[in-house]
Amino acid sequence: MDLDLLRSAVDWRDGRLELVDQTRLPGRLVVLTPTTVAEVVDALRRLAVRGAPAIGVAGAFGVVLGLAEAGPPR
Repeated sequence: MDLDLLRSAVDWRDGRLELVDQTRLPGRLVVLTPTTVAEVVDALRRLAVRGAPAIGVAGAFGVVLGLAEAGPPR
């Protein structure tokens, strides 16, 4: 069995966010790697991430990316 098929819809791997693009399932497994808040928002708006738990986790990681974008406090 392909273990990639058992992956989480939202994951933090090797210091980056990974989202399974659920609009491509079941035909293809496409993993998005957003690096900005705007990219996370786009994925959520396009319904690439579906289901309340996955949406909540993706949003929380979007906050983490936003904090990284903002840099250290002054």
